[in-house]
Amino acid sequence: MSPSPPSSYSSTSARPPPRFIELRPKGEGVLITFPEGASGQVDSRRKRHAISQKNQRDRLKAALEQMARVLHAGGVGSGPRGSSGTKVELIETAVEYIQNLEKEVKTLRSSVKEVPRSDEGGEHSN
Repeated sequence: MSPSPPSSYSSTSARPPPRFIELRPKGEGVLITFPEGASGQVDSRRKRHAISQKNQRDRLKAALEQMARVLHAGGVGSGPRGSSGTKVELIETAVEYIQNLEKEVKTLRSSVKEVPRSDEGGEHSN
């Protein structure tokens, strides 16, 4: 005769009962309990989040570098030793540059409106 299965779980169940991990965060009286297998899910979620944040930091860095190149090509933003300063300074310089460009466009548009067109009056100069 074969020995009977332990009485802690029935023979119809293929899995043993779930085990739990208990955590007590520092300084808090709250006890957190979750299934033992859930820690793998938490680690996986944490890794995905870390990768996502790294990708976002890399994109931001690339965009700021491109902004610095564009400003430098426009004759703006080169510091005393060729550095563009901090990220905040770079963004402030870009905002100033864009505002100056907007003023220049406005000035040019108003001066274009004041210039008489050569084809007015139906005469052509040849």
